[in-house]
Amino acid sequence: MGVGFSIPEAVNGSPQPETDLRAPTYHEDIASIILDNCSSCHHPKGGAPFDLMSYKDVRRRGRQIVQVTQERYMPPWKAEPGFGEFEGARVLEKESLALIEAWVKGGMKEGNPEKSPEIPKYESGWRLGKPDLVVQMKEPYLIPAEGPELYERFVIPLDLEKDQYIKAAEFRPTSPQGVHHVFIMRTNKSRQKGGDGLGFEGELLEGWTPGAITRFLPEGVSKQILKGDYLVLRSHLKPSGKAEYEQSQIGLYFGDAPKRVLTGMRLHNNSMDIPAGDNNYVVSDSLVVPADSDAIGIAAHCHYLGREVRATATFPDGSSKWLLLIKDWDFNWQEHFRYKEPVYLPKGTRIDMTIVFDNSGKNPQNPFNPPRRVRYGGTSTDEMAIMYVEVLLKNESDFPEFKNLLIEGKRKRKEEVRRKREKLKKEMQEKANKKD
Repeated sequence: MGVGFSIPEAVNGSPQPETDLRAPTYHEDIASIILDNCSSCHHPKGGAPFDLMSYKDVRRRGRQIVQVTQERYMPPWKAEPGFGEFEGARVLEKESLALIEAWVKGGMKEGNPEKSPEIPKYESGWRLGKPDLVVQMKEPYLIPAEGPELYERFVIPLDLEKDQYIKAAEFRPTSPQGVHHVFIMRTNKSRQKGGDGLGFEGELLEGWTPGAITRFLPEGVSKQILKGDYLVLRSHLKPSGKAEYEQSQIGLYFGDAPKRVLTGMRLHNNSMDIPAGDNNYVVSDSLVVPADSDAIGIAAHCHYLGREVRATATFPDGSSKWLLLIKDWDFNWQEHFRYKEPVYLPKGTRIDMTIVFDNSGKNPQNPFNPPRRVRYGGTSTDEMAIMYVEVLLKNESDFPEFKNLLIEGKRKRKEEVRRKREKLKKEMQEKANKKD
């Protein structure tokens, strides 16, 4: 913020005259706000529909910027303040909002370019800078303009000369509108029956959803990839109304060996059956932390009917803590939130996930008009309820406990799927009987 400019205070409800005659200017007052909070998406090849990297860029969009920032639509940040403290929170303070508005009303003056902050450098569109290794799908894959959603697996060789540790795996789609989500897995021939990479994929390196922002892992944390490993992309693709070719790229950033073991805990509920018109359909899941650990991040996933996402930790002493609260879920902004400080989860802590769905006509995101009954499923017009808590172990020997927790979760989900199929089969049989 520029030195000397002040926003007038109100006394007895009446604005007071400014003591400083200098109106806000772009380079001295506005550039730092825009570059810090907007440029990570609004730069060439950054994914946003236009750039906000220069005075001319921002001046052209000045009135629009005032509108979307005052409405808190931009910059996108769905986590509710005060319900978990996260890195990189894109929340503009009231003073910054007032400053942008005052700049636009004052004629959007440019000011002195020599007083402008340094413009961030984005290496060919990579958020985290130039990767140590960039790999890409062998061939472009055609996503048709119309038709059903697609689930594909793509194998990408790494050709590493030696084992490596990675600090980040950044996914970059060539057709963002056609990609629903992607899981980036690592595997090798020893894990495969046929060696084609399409069997058991091994370890999850990173996931990508619309609006996701990749970050480096915390200091002292990394994931290993071995010589001979290759990547498998589990890609969910969707027609966007025009034919598109997807040839995804992944940028890998190398680091040092980890000092602590990184793993995760998954909450999931696929037993949902949301009636048409129901604006408050609630699903939940819970788990008990099997050993002392530190939560470093959290991510949730549902589709267009999601309205509110909640996650809490209840500790063995009976006290509780919010891990995440989203009051206005948006499918297009599914963030992987990283805590500013690790959240200690002693053994016996209960993690609770609650997701509220709105299947009414008042939900502007509802893909059906009029609303239809919606069940669990993999397509965008079905629904899901998933939460993943990323944790660092206090003791490496506790890893099998967390692995068993994931295995038990998979068993539980398979059982839910089996019951769901039996229920649908029964419903179909009952309908057939009525016709007869």
